[in-house]
Amino acid sequence: MSIANHFDHRRDAGFVRSYDLRSARRQFQVSLILILIMASAAIALGLLTRLDLHSSLGRHAVLRSAVPGGAET
Repeated sequence: MSIANHFDHRRDAGFVRSYDLRSARRQFQVSLILILIMASAAIALGLLTRLDLHSSLGRHAVLRSAVPGGAET
């Protein structure tokens, strides 16, 4: 009694068994839009990380110069 032996051939509400040209093109466009959104988010995250790294390095340099005797080490 496995599912493979008793396969239900009725259409499922969430699954499409065939695509027409219009549906395939729409799905492709949605996929491209999602890829562009993910790529722009990755670029923005990378830029923010670089900016944060530069600002944190600047803060450490200011702290080192402000500490008495810090420049001598």
